[in-house]
Amino acid sequence: MVASDAFSCLPTSCCVLSAKQVQQILLVLDIREQLIVRLALFSGMRPGEILALQWKHVAEDHVEVVHRLYRGKLDSPKTERSKRTVPSPRARVNS
Repeated sequence: MVASDAFSCLPTSCCVLSAKQVQQILLVLDIREQLIVRLALFSGMRPGEILALQWKHVAEDHVEVVHRLYRGKLDSPKTERSKRTVPSPRARVNS
């Protein structure tokens, strides 16, 4: 498969990855990058929120979003609504 075939969609259209495409992506990533991609895909967390996570905000069944990484600095989320509890992808599968 050619890389351009894997994600063929127009730049202005909305692309949704198939389950097979997600699996292909995860197979080539190291564990750290897999976790980042899983959080982004299955929890809807933003990149800055994922990169700002600390162990004290991670529980077995959820993640507390209380910080974001913005311009290289730890910052509070943009709005109060952005501070939230996000179910972990594993918790969703098991429930």
